[in-house]
Amino acid sequence: MVREIASQYDHIIAVGYSQGGVVLRGVIEEWDNHNVAMFISLASPQHGVYGSPPLAEHFIPFLDWYAKNGFYKVLYTSVFQKLGLFNYYLDPTHYEMYLESVEYFPRMNNEREGEEGAEQRKTNFSKLRKLVLIGGPGEDVIDPWQST
Repeated sequence: MVREIASQYDHIIAVGYSQGGVVLRGVIEEWDNHNVAMFISLASPQHGVYGSPPLAEHFIPFLDWYAKNGFYKVLYTSVFQKLGLFNYYLDPTHYEMYLESVEYFPRMNNEREGEEGAEQRKTNFSKLRKLVLIGGPGEDVIDPWQST
């Protein structure tokens, strides 16, 4: 549908908020000969999330501790990886498990050696004329906020 709408114009500006920014980035990387001139990503976890959202700590004490000390084992199972929300969890202390278990982000980030299509994804993303990534230290959902 995005391609069909975009084909009506010479160039388009793609704007994605939160998980929508992650999805749009994937669309741009996989879309050969796209006409996206500018991509604006608003508070999107473009390099994954780790732990629990800071906002959640107000409601569920110790959630961040649990997320960093065992929850990754659950999130990296095939059942949880079928849910989009958990397909961008990146635990830096268990990076090999992340590479083996997560399909979407390692592919988008070209983190696996010799993965098919990596060069084309780089080429497609490099066609953007402008890239705007918006996030900040006041972010209370994405942790770390620098991922936005």
